[in-house]
Amino acid sequence: MATPKDTNLSVNHTDRWYLSKDQISNSPSFKMGMPNAKETSNRQHAALLIQQMGQKLKVNQLCINTAIVYMHRFFTCHPFTLFHRNKIARACIFLSTTAPSTAACTAIPSQFDYALQPATSTPS
Repeated sequence: MATPKDTNLSVNHTDRWYLSKDQISNSPSFKMGMPNAKETSNRQHAALLIQQMGQKLKVNQLCINTAIVYMHRFFTCHPFTLFHRNKIARACIFLSTTAPSTAACTAIPSQFDYALQPATSTPS
């Protein structure tokens, strides 16, 4: 059984988010069989979704950037094959509005209901 100081997720580990090229190329998604190009594409799509949601919610860019960092950090520990990028993007933008470092974010929780709804197409 691994002790907390033997894992990458140790709370006391100061270099937790400094990843080597080897760690980046051997991500959890890659270990689950996803090609690196597909993982990069998923990260780009999630970041774009966060940017669009943040603009729709009219939160500041610091809040949006914080959400993108949260998303990247999440997927350094968890694979895309188990967690859909859109759901994680939504959670990250919500969490970034509650972070103390982004106190200027003024999104109202009721705005999330509207902004996070999937786009519906009108029948032709």
